[in-house]
Amino acid sequence: MDWYGLVPPGPAASSTGRGLKVAVVDTGVNFEHPHLSIPGDGVVIEWDDLDGLVVRPGQHRDRIGHGTCCAAIVHLLAPDATLYGIRVTADRPTTDVDRLARGIDQGVEVQAQVILVALGAPADHGGRLARAVNRAMEQGVVVVAPDPGTPVYPAACPGVVSVRAATGVDVTKGPQGFLADGRARPMDTPGPPPPNFSGPSLSAARAAAAVLRFAESSGLRGPELVEGFSKLLEVR
Repeated sequence: MDWYGLVPPGPAASSTGRGLKVAVVDTGVNFEHPHLSIPGDGVVIEWDDLDGLVVRPGQHRDRIGHGTCCAAIVHLLAPDATLYGIRVTADRPTTDVDRLARGIDQGVEVQAQVILVALGAPADHGGRLARAVNRAMEQGVVVVAPDPGTPVYPAACPGVVSVRAATGVDVTKGPQGFLADGRARPMDTPGPPPPNFSGPSLSAARAAAAVLRFAESSGLRGPELVEGFSKLLEVR
């Protein structure tokens, strides 16, 4: 755990996410990156002029770095969980509700137990993301997403583990929901965080790792996993 001195999350400290899969819906994942250096698979979800929204296997390479950073945090804090990359962006770090919803569905299809959606949309047009989250929950899958403090989806969808950034705290739960440190560096390092290495997306990645570890130790899945995880944090 020496990448920026990351400290493992407290919940289920002795677990590593073994036997579980996490799908990262983001800008893609570069599995050969030095902070990962593991085998990995994934897809890109993109718009095609002829076929509309399509899923293309094996084209999950990250052109931006955001998804790789979030995946690396999950891997370093839950090292035995299997990662699966779902790219929902092109050359810019932007996406849309349809690609995000299809990304959640893809995570369910590959039998992930946790889906980290590290991007969001300001509105859930037609409730498509809420329906995708509901489909995931019905299959016993937990969706984790960053909450920047303003209404963003899927974080605002019922049932989602929505996580706000809180500097200097471990994964915990407060009156406004789940909280986690959002820096890929030691919590006690002075000075501002490095560029592009802070914020609620990284908080959500840290929380996703904690959910994976608790899922391994408890054997819980789906809504029962979210409920048990919430109760665990409330009594810590």
